[in-house]
Amino acid sequence: MRAKLFFVAAALGFTAASASADIIQNFVIVTASDYSTVGGTLDLGNTFGGTFSVDISTLPGDGDEATLPAVDAWTTAIPAYGVPFVDYDYGLILNYVDDCLGDEGCGPGMRQANLVMYELVLSNASSEYLDLYVAEVTGTFVGGQIIAASEGGDYDYSGDAVAVDPDVLSPEPGTFAMLLGGAALLGLGLARRARQTPRS
Repeated sequence: MRAKLFFVAAALGFTAASASADIIQNFVIVTASDYSTVGGTLDLGNTFGGTFSVDISTLPGDGDEATLPAVDAWTTAIPAYGVPFVDYDYGLILNYVDDCLGDEGCGPGMRQANLVMYELVLSNASSEYLDLYVAEVTGTFVGGQIIAASEGGDYDYSGDAVAVDPDVLSPEPGTFAMLLGGAALLGLGLARRARQTPRS
């Protein structure tokens, strides 16, 4: 009996320790239509993309902010407009449950729908900023459509960029093996069932 109680206590302790650990989720910015790593396109024609990570265990509450664990993002150059290539290596995630984009009046509606607007503020040592806005269900961050982006006076309200888990773009080889194995088992089960079903 003592061994069982020790095992249960140890399992609960391990679960509690796991629950308090950081839960880092990685994202890559891609074009929604074809998952191209070109990402989104700003008004001037330059594009933005890259990767970032979010610590799901420390998502900021209403009006708060948290540091992004990792950022490797960029915007492309447009020499004709004097727009340089910019790298971003630092970022914050801000929670604006009442934030609105344009004249949509989204604040109260978002609160009623249990949604929150997260602003990802990506920056660098030169104090340049790329802001990305993503709507999420309160208390989660799963990525999805980047509703708006801005860099200086350059904007993208098209919603053509999305932040997705990199595994969506390149599943692990084991994923395909499991899929094939599952299909084979399903086929064997159906064949066995067909043999056992009497014909009329």
